[in-house]
Amino acid sequence: MTDQLREKFENLELNAGLGKISAFMSMSLALLCLFGALCFLFPTVMTMPELRPVYAKHYQVFYFSLMAGIFISAGFGAFSAIVRQNRYGFYGLCIALLAAVLGCGLIKAPILPNVPFYAGIDYFVLTLVILAFILGL
Repeated sequence: MTDQLREKFENLELNAGLGKISAFMSMSLALLCLFGALCFLFPTVMTMPELRPVYAKHYQVFYFSLMAGIFISAGFGAFSAIVRQNRYGFYGLCIALLAAVLGCGLIKAPILPNVPFYAGIDYFVLTLVILAFILGL
């Protein structure tokens, strides 16, 4: 089994022009946007209570960055799926469209009650975005 996996995945080349890089970027950014849209939909369960005042204060910044991420992810996915015929680009495009459906509604920043449990998905998403920015430089 390991020999088959090595033959299939060990020497993959990420050359420009194959659509693999744009498909990877589309899928990863689309998943982050999906998690962000879920944080907008269910803020009492998905966000940390310590960061909720920051989200309420800078709501427009977070909302428009979510929309920009969805747009960029859909662009990479469409390029990879249509031009390069890559199925992972199609998956990224589908996930981006799902995030757009979940997050594009007019969502107002409500005053949130504290609940005894939360998932902290917002911290996960923010950490991944910051790490990608730092390592990308």
